[in-house]
Formats: sequence, C-alpha cells, structure tokens
Amino acid sequence: DVVSFSPLVVTMITDNGMAIHDIYSTPFTIAGEGGKSNISPNAALSYEPTDGKDFTKMRMILRKGITFHDGTEFNAESFLHSVDLYNKAPSTEVRYKVIKKMDVIDSHTIDATYESNSITNQLEMITNYFFVFMHPKQEHDQLNEDPIGLGPFKKKSFIPGTELVLERVKDWWGDKIPNSEKGPYLSARGNADEVSFVTIKETAAAVIALKNGDVDAVAALNLDSISEVEGLPNARVVNSGSSGWYHFHINSLIKPLDDVRVRQAINFATDKVSLLKVYGPLGIPLDTLIPEGKLGYDPTIKNYPFDQARAKELLGEAGLKDGFDTNLVGIRTALDPGRVDATIAFSGMLKEVGINAPPEVEQIPIWIRSVLKPDQTRIAMFPFKRTFSFKSPDEAITLFEQTVMPPPEGQLAVKDYGEVPILIRKVSSTADPTERDKLYREIQRLVMDLATDVFYAFSVGSKGVGNSYDFPQWPAEHFVIPYIVTKK
Repeated sequence: DVVSFSPLVVTMITDNGMAIHDIYSTPFTIAGEGGKSNISPNAALSYEPTDGKDFTKMRMILRKGITFHDGTEFNAESFLHSVDLYNKAPSTEVRYKVIKKMDVIDSHTIDATYESNSITNQLEMITNYFFVFMHPKQEHDQLNEDPIGLGPFKKKSFIPGTELVLERVKDWWGDKIPNSEKGPYLSARGNADEVSFVTIKETAAAVIALKNGDVDAVAALNLDSISEVEGLPNARVVNSGSSGWYHFHINSLIKPLDDVRVRQAINFATDKVSLLKVYGPLGIPLDTLIPEGKLGYDPTIKNYPFDQARAKELLGEAGLKDGFDTNLVGIRTALDPGRVDATIAFSGMLKEVGINAPPEVEQIPIWIRSVLKPDQTRIAMFPFKRTFSFKSPDEAITLFEQTVMPPPEGQLAVKDYGEVPILIRKVSSTADPTERDKLYREIQRLVMDLATDVFYAFSVGSKGVGNSYDFPQWPAEHFVIPYIVTKK
C-alpha cells in the first residue's frame, strides 16, 4: 500500500519503495546478472576518499547536465538539502549526523567530512537505497504532496488505499547520456510508459488478480502463494536472490553459553536441512556467511554438519554430559510466521542432545525491546533474520558490525570474541579492497569457529510475474521494476 511519497519516512519498503525510487534517483544503483551485482553510477558518478585511503573525508562528484522534473538544474545544492532533510526528519531510517561538515568545491563536487574513519561512510551513500536526491526547494510536506524528483517516472494520479499511477518522464536524462557512462542499470531501460501500483491487502487476492490478468506482477509472495503462482499457466515466480541470514543468536554473556564448546555443540545438534524446509523456497542453504560474488566469499568455509554424537561429546568436554536447562524465545510476526515453526523445531533438536530449551513465543514489540538491549541477559537464544540485500561487495561489514561485535557497536548480546572485533575495525578503516577481501575471509572463519550463532539459511524474496512482461531478476535489486520492465 503506497502511503507516502516522502523518502524521509519509514515506508521505503515494497510498493512504497518502488514508487519512490521511480520518482527520485539515488546517487548509485545496484545491477548485475548471473548471481553477481555491481555498483552502477546513477545521478552521481563517484564517491571516494579524497586521498585514496582515509574514509574520514569523502568526495562526491555529481552527474552534470541533468534536471529535475520541473527543469531545475541538479547540482550540489540538492545534495546539501537532501542530507539536511534526512538529519531533521524524526522518522527517517537513514541519518547522516555523522557528517561534520560539507564543503562545496564546485557546482557538482562536494567534500563530506565525517566524525570517524570508516568504510560505512562510503557505503551509506553508494549502496543505501534509502538515500535519494531531493529537489532543493521542496520541504517534507511538499515532497509528500507533489514530489519533484530526478527519476524516470512522475506521479500522474493517486487515490490513497486504491491506486497510484506513474507516467514516464519525456526526454528523461537517463536515456540521453552516452552509453559509456550508463552502466548496467541505466542501460537496461524498459519500454513501460505508465505503471499502476494497485493496493490489494491480501496475498491470496493478489494471486487471483495475477491469474485473471488484472495485474502483471505481485511485488512479494509468501510461502503459501509461491506454489499457487508456479501452477499458473500465465505467470511465473521470479527469485530476487539472497537477502540476509536466518540464524539463532546465542547469548554468550551467560553461562554455560560463554563456553565455545557449548556453542559448537548447539551448532552440531542443529539439523539445518530440516530448518530450511520450514521456509521452503523462501530459503536456500547457507555454508559460507558471505555469498558468491562478494568480497570475502570463500567456498572452503563450511557450516557445521548435523552430528548429534559430536554435540554430546563437546557437552561432555564442557562438564555438561547430562545437558542443561536454558530458555529459547521465538517471535510471532505476520510477515515471517516461519520463525515460530523454526523455533519449535530447533527446541526439539536441542532436546535430543540433552539441552532443555522449551520454546517460548513473544510478540515482536516485546521481543525486539528485549533483545536489542546491550546488557540483555534474560534471553539465552532467539531467532533472528538479518535482512540485507548483499547489494555491495562490502555489505558484509554491516552484517558483522551489527551481529558479532560486542556492545556498544553491535546490537546483540555477545562476548568479546578475541580478534574478531579487532579485524572488523581493521576492515572498516582500510580502503584497499584486496585487504578487505582477505580480512572478511578471516572474520567469517573465526565467527564460524567461535559459533557465535546458529546460521542455517539465506532468506530469499519472490515475486509473481505475468508472462507478458520481462521483469528484473537482478539479485537484491528490489525497487526498479517499472524502470526496466519490458513488454514482450
């Protein structure tokens, strides 16, 4: 349901995100094929350290000769205004308060100075689909009412709760730039002149509309609807690629989970193939923590095999041959009902090796307030889904920072795992991609050895697509459907 045209609110997801991304433009986009994705210039050409090695000072070079829908020139003023709006908006998911100052070098060149030296200073701009360029004269209320963007589409009509219609911008700048400057995203222009976002509240009803030809695509399918779409003669399922980890977090701040042997035993006790079946086609097996095509991918790193005998042996070595009692808290959410089933199944697997962790279930607001407290020790184990798109070769740094770093950097309760925090900070401060690739490999090998979590699957997204159109199948690119859809 499209509820806002403002990029400053927390509705940059699914249909709302697609609509916003066709009206506005990001500095860069992510595109690719064959399971690999690449950073592609969009309204900006580059965002690099000014000295080639220190992420404290970054320089953005904007594309020249392009305009907003109303003919206003796009220049440095838009960048400054957009950052300012994000910083002032109370509900935005992206904040750039870490930028100490911005210096305009010329009309299309800006230097941003950050509080610290970190690769995330670059990644926030080049891979974050929440950041878009906004019109220099539009404030928040105007953005929501009558958005003026740089994107290939503009609003034609809007009936809240019913339908949004976007129309193609005539003589759009993205169609006129030289092929040598386009990159894969801008080169993939489709032939759609008008696109309607129709609000259908239930997935089952959306599938019926797809079957009847009333809609050409369903933005997101759940587990039940995938098999229905696969059975339709006029439609197919399009997989959007891996978008994050499914894992059970182990709180190593409490005993006996502070013992690496116990955490390893939990991993050996987990039948990951059976857990994967809970999610069906919405999950794929996870071995190495970084998927193919990204910095740090190492096919020699393998997940723990299912080995109950080895699990019991490790518990014995830890002085727990008779097992132990602990708690396991699941999460109930309509968006991901499989997490309750996975929690119940996980509990049964642990019981087989003597670990008594009866599954409890909490609603998401209570659960999330508990597990994200840095000093949280009440919950021993719980399911988590880290939803990231693996868009950038470097997106692993964000996953590691939030999942396996100790507080205050990390969001979860973890012990200081020796060299892991040191290596993560080292990755963050080196601009050399070869060195980062090497460090990513070291980190994920250590994370697996230390059994910080039970990582058991990659989550994937699925769309229902009518056979009359070609839709994008780029991994992890969620918001470009209208731009590159092509009628057969």
